[in-house]
Amino acid sequence: MRGLIRRALLDAPKRPRMAVPLASIPLCQLIADTTGLSEKQRVYCAYGMTAIVAMHVAEIRRVQVTLDVEDTWLAALCACIAVADDLPLIVRERDPLFEPAGAEEDSWAEHETYDVAIVFPPFGLRDRSGDYRSFGTNLPQPGAAEGQYVALALARGRRAAVCLLPTGFLFRTTKADQAFKEQAVRIFGLDAVMSLPRDAIIGSSLLQAALLIFRPKAKAHPWMRQQQRVLMIDGRQEQEGGRRRFTDRPLYELADILQHHTETDISVLASADEISGHDFNLSVERYVLDSEARRMRDLLANAEAVPLEDVADISRPQALLVGRDRAGREGRQLPDITDLSAGVLLEVGVGDIDDAGVVRTPATSVPASDELLQRTRRARLEPGDVLIVIKGSVGKVGFVRDIPDGPAWLASQSFAILRLRRRGPITDPAILFRFLSSSMGQVTVQSLKVGSVISGLQMADLRRLPVLVPSAEAQGAIAAQMNAIFDMQEKIQQMRRDLAERQQAIWPEMDREPSAKAHPSR
Repeated sequence: MRGLIRRALLDAPKRPRMAVPLASIPLCQLIADTTGLSEKQRVYCAYGMTAIVAMHVAEIRRVQVTLDVEDTWLAALCACIAVADDLPLIVRERDPLFEPAGAEEDSWAEHETYDVAIVFPPFGLRDRSGDYRSFGTNLPQPGAAEGQYVALALARGRRAAVCLLPTGFLFRTTKADQAFKEQAVRIFGLDAVMSLPRDAIIGSSLLQAALLIFRPKAKAHPWMRQQQRVLMIDGRQEQEGGRRRFTDRPLYELADILQHHTETDISVLASADEISGHDFNLSVERYVLDSEARRMRDLLANAEAVPLEDVADISRPQALLVGRDRAGREGRQLPDITDLSAGVLLEVGVGDIDDAGVVRTPATSVPASDELLQRTRRARLEPGDVLIVIKGSVGKVGFVRDIPDGPAWLASQSFAILRLRRRGPITDPAILFRFLSSSMGQVTVQSLKVGSVISGLQMADLRRLPVLVPSAEAQGAIAAQMNAIFDMQEKIQQMRRDLAERQQAIWPEMDREPSAKAHPSR
């Protein structure tokens, strides 16, 4: 009977009516080892994803566990297992954030504390920031909804608090999120951040998540806060068949790295000041770099480099299509115009960048009203502009060498527009283009990527991007070589057009008029 009940819980994520992601057993073991649970301690677990964690630590470590879950069926199932196995487990059906066990317990629930708190909130919940509660932590309200679960964990766990959150929380850097994370790091002792492979969570292979581990008591003394360093671990390193997996082999290694704060090829220690320098972006990929990225970083550190914002003015295009202007965007044939009177704009997309990085005449036309034409006047591209993709194919770079007479060109929202500053340290935009498209520039850009589903590059990171500044003599040589390369690309493009015309003349396409020069078939 006990086995059947346990199997029902483990199979629950496969049943549509009982769907709830659950922590895997290796993840449960990792948490138990990392927090150093012992028999006399009290543990708090919140939300359905921690159900397996709660039963695992109650059974293996024999600690007193309180589990709060919202789903009636899951609460009943966990309670049955607790009774059947005589586990030190208390199960309560309640919303951990807003529903105390009883109205008379509301004041007590605000200050309810345990030795260790483990909070794994469901992903994709509606934003409840309007009902934000700090639970006595005095943490400021963050911009990200997930911050309130961090506050819950910190309020409940005196010695340690563990949160599992989507990676999107890590890289958000709005002012509200920075203020929240700064206090979480400096005051509440953020001890480690570990990115997890997708199969660390049973029942949802699409979840990209990370563990945040706090040790508030260990960092309570001001001197300890000054010496604080956060361990960043890339737990996705082991690959199997092209996929990163959370297997038993690295489990003990990860637990040992967490317990001893060891720096390895998959872990680094980042100071609070270093994290502050990244606007409290906690993405593990920002700190754990591969060997090539570390080499490029060291080269830039020892060279003359300046932030990108000192080299170029940086702007991000606005959305072009509003209301009626949205109609007819895709596949619209370009009208024969020589000015803007026809109300048409050409929108540059990633596909308009050729093999050499030159931006060709855009294939997409956008019908625009007079109001839209006026509103986008400052956003029009100019010869010499450098475009860098900041959403999707992050890091791809394009160079606007020439714009023919006719409709104005505008960049799509996938780009940031870089326009060289007058009297800046770089004298020719082709030099900036070449740096950004070089291996050094690309490795640096890729190390700043954020996002688990759609990659992105935050504007703050783009502005701080270090740009290598060659000597005046070297700049002249680079500019001359780039112009020669662009001229070669023009010749290649012309040769391709000539080739297409010759092929057409030899064997015409069926939907076109046959050429007079075509050879008759035999």
